[in-house]
Amino acid sequence: TYFRDGTNSGANAGNSGPAVTVSPNGGNFVALDGDSSFQCGTGCKSPGASISQTVTGLTAGTRYDVSFFWAGTQLINRNGATTERLAVTFGGEQQSTNTVNVASGGFSGWMQSTLRFTATSASQALTFLSYGTPEGLPLVALLDGVSVTATVPEPTSWALVTAGLLGLGWTVRRRRTANAA
Repeated sequence: TYFRDGTNSGANAGNSGPAVTVSPNGGNFVALDGDSSFQCGTGCKSPGASISQTVTGLTAGTRYDVSFFWAGTQLINRNGATTERLAVTFGGEQQSTNTVNVASGGFSGWMQSTLRFTATSASQALTFLSYGTPEGLPLVALLDGVSVTATVPEPTSWALVTAGLLGLGWTVRRRRTANAA
């Protein structure tokens, strides 16, 4: 489901909770239905709705941060507390957001998550899949503001690399001095 300009015609807390608010990124967002009983065709059973896109221009072995805004909510005509989370797959690696509890008719509020992945090729799929409980209810996770950026090593990592190189240099120099004597 796609929601334009932050409005919501179906994914709305509606019953007793607050309405879904515009995401911090503003504008459009999507709703992913995590109902594991969703039928995707004859003989096909899906663990829920996912959204996927191929990301190109990657460098194999480089670490990438996948950042996004997400929220848990329910369809306007549903009752009962649920849990929601997103499983994020980048290439062959999968990670999940924290699980959020959503009260009956509720909306979790928007959260920002950043997951770190290592690229294995120059082009790979980025997929978001909604999961939750209890089974058989439309468990809706909202998604907006997805970005993929190469990570920059932290200063402590650079300090460790520098210390290692200095130690290696000292060892080599010490051996050369010992061999010369």
